Amino acid sequence: MQNRRSANAFSLIEIIIVVLLLAILGALVVPMFADTAPNKLRSAAQLLAADLSHAQVESVTNAEAPRVVVFNTATATYHLADASNSSTPLTNPVDKQPYRVTFGQGRAFALDNVTIKSHTAGSDNELEFGLYGNTDQATAAVITLACNGYTITVSVHPTTGETTIGSIN
Repeated sequence: MQNRRSANAFSLIEIIIVVLLLAILGALVVPMFADTAPNKLRSAAQLLAADLSHAQVESVTNAEAPRVVVFNTATATYHLADASNSSTPLTNPVDKQPYRVTFGQGRAFALDNVTIKSHTAGSDNELEFGLYGNTDQATAAVITLACNGYTITVSVHPTTGETTIGSIN
């Protein structure tokens, strides 16, 4: 009769596999707990810049009907409209819905907690683009977005309509 000893230890291969699985799991879980506010702000600023550029192009191609971007800081929304009827959003050519952006909803659903902190679009809350892509502002229009204590600015040059995105503060 042979005496069998049972081994109560783990092999080196088993330990390596467990450590590797824990590393993979950690790589997947850690970003979930990271602060996503800077990423949301950058994405919100890029969305706003794209919509401002769209409004500018629409104004150039529709000289008889300039476009405006109307901001509402209270509801963290903005919409694109015809300057002659700025309270009614244009129809978005992609989804055929009103061209209104609400952070945390619709096409901006992943950008929850982003707000429009301030803007320099004048007392009418509208930034109008002209026939040549210029704005109705004498100085650069500045829109400040905020999320969880971070801010980012989107600026629109008054003469060229060029949009620039600042750094996250």
